[in-house]
Amino acid sequence: MGGFRGLPYVGIVGRYEDQTEKMSYDIHTLNIGKSGENGALKVNGVGVGGTKTLTADTTLTEADAGDILLDAIGEAITLPAPTAGLRYRFLVVEQPATSDWTIVATGALVDGSVTEAGLVQLLAGETTLTIAFANALKGDWVELYSDGTRWFASGQFSVASSFTTA
Repeated sequence: MGGFRGLPYVGIVGRYEDQTEKMSYDIHTLNIGKSGENGALKVNGVGVGGTKTLTADTTLTEADAGDILLDAIGEAITLPAPTAGLRYRFLVVEQPATSDWTIVATGALVDGSVTEAGLVQLLAGETTLTIAFANALKGDWVELYSDGTRWFASGQFSVASSFTTA
């Protein structure tokens, strides 16, 4: 009796076993694990996933890596020093009410681009990213990814003047 598309089952199982061995090696090599209060996924010791809701001024750590949900009250957010593979995605989940969110790097280390109301805003050597409470909307976001020496930004904002840099 044939397997998928008439292939013998043995051939499929043999190929699957080969892929399984390679996957086991790759996972072992990558040193995948989890840590942090938000269950952040770690690859080679660097946080890459998880979710955290901010409700107060915060200095982020590697354990906070992943999605950072921004509530209705703006906070001051301090980034850690760049670490290769570290990623944060800041997502507006509540319409801001009274104050801006500020994201501050440890130096003029943020490059990249953000689309705001359909126009591209280039970032070069920025220190502070501000999400303006008067204009930011639910679903707006900015993501920061580090190569170990800098932060690279990308993002999407629906309304003009909802994202500024310094």
